[in-house]
Amino acid sequence: MSRPQCRVRAARGGIRSGRGAGRRRHLLFVGAVLAAAAVAGPPAAVARQTADEPVSGTWEGAIALDAYPLALSVSLRHSAQGWAGTFSIPSEGVSKMPLPDVTVAGDSVVLVFRPGFVFRGVVSGDSIAGAVRDGSGSFPGVFARPGTPTAERLAAEVRRAIDAARNRPLVEAAHGPGAARVDARALDRLIRAAAEAHSDAVVILHDGELVGAWYAGGERRKIEAMSATKSIVNLAIGRLVTTGAIASIDVPVHTFYPEWNHGRKAKITIRHLLNHTSGMQADRTTEEIYASPDFVRLALDAEITSEPGTEFFYNNKAVNLLAGIVEKASGKRMDLFLRDDLFAKLGITDFGWSLDRAGIPTAWPGSRSTRRTLRGSGSSSSTAGGGRASNSSPSGGLTRACVRARRSIPSAACSGG
Repeated sequence: MSRPQCRVRAARGGIRSGRGAGRRRHLLFVGAVLAAAAVAGPPAAVARQTADEPVSGTWEGAIALDAYPLALSVSLRHSAQGWAGTFSIPSEGVSKMPLPDVTVAGDSVVLVFRPGFVFRGVVSGDSIAGAVRDGSGSFPGVFARPGTPTAERLAAEVRRAIDAARNRPLVEAAHGPGAARVDARALDRLIRAAAEAHSDAVVILHDGELVGAWYAGGERRKIEAMSATKSIVNLAIGRLVTTGAIASIDVPVHTFYPEWNHGRKAKITIRHLLNHTSGMQADRTTEEIYASPDFVRLALDAEITSEPGTEFFYNNKAVNLLAGIVEKASGKRMDLFLRDDLFAKLGITDFGWSLDRAGIPTAWPGSRSTRRTLRGSGSSSSTAGGGRASNSSPSGGLTRACVRARRSIPSAACSGG
């Protein structure tokens, strides 16, 4: 499960998530807050859960993924076939997505959101406290019965965490030689504006040299790259074009997926996936994608509703096909290909990647890295493609593709925008 952009805000009777102004994804210490809420336990007036008071029903809560809280709810039920359940992420339009596996044994609860992303908790009164493990770390989480004292207390704790996080100053953690060649007053205005916008980090370069790096609270850490992930996926495609594993971005997708060699699907090229002009049916929300166990198969099975190359539509469903194409062309899972063939050569080691339930890297959001890591991959792209696009550069073909897309389709934007 990828980590959708969301924030948590306190609401009377529980926790709910939403979009809007305010600091998002940047609560460095919310994990400690959730853990503290769990340790505090339920009020003495609330009896401990027993076999006569089943775990079935709805639970609201938050999981501290990396540095931000993910608000979600789960609904659990028991039948003759065993335990089952669904989960919802309101801020992303995700509603009642099936949990692949639910195990309840005594006061122990295990919720599998996808392979490798598992919550293990202990029921205590009106709460379930535990942690999620996703292969890159352990992240504390708490669920509570809606409207209970524990839910109220957890909502208040998260609200205080958000208020405190909003006031964390941007602290300069690195100073480079580029600072001597920029206007100090303009730089100060930029940093103040970033702080007022509750930015997580600011990294500035001038002519390839570091000006400075500022982090909320002064601590450098990985954050969710969200749709900037698309630009990193584009680098993988560009690298494969450079090495000859992919002849060009005008190769039809059916070169890699022969079942598409018919009708309008036969006309769709890698270029169309990159510039969001494939014509593939897709919703504006992400609920359909999250509900699918296999994002690539979801795209392959989609209908084509407009002539490829004629209409721009920001298509999160379609870009997931790029992960499958990278794997078929390189012989490696996309995140492993990027690790070995691009990131290692750039000295990038501090990154992570989310997988869908089929074990395929997601290509819309999904990558996690530090701002300086993103800066490093971005610099490699701009250096290779910025004004010197050529077949020998990893991103040259992609640069030309984006320029042509913008000329032919005024509303078009390159992937990752």
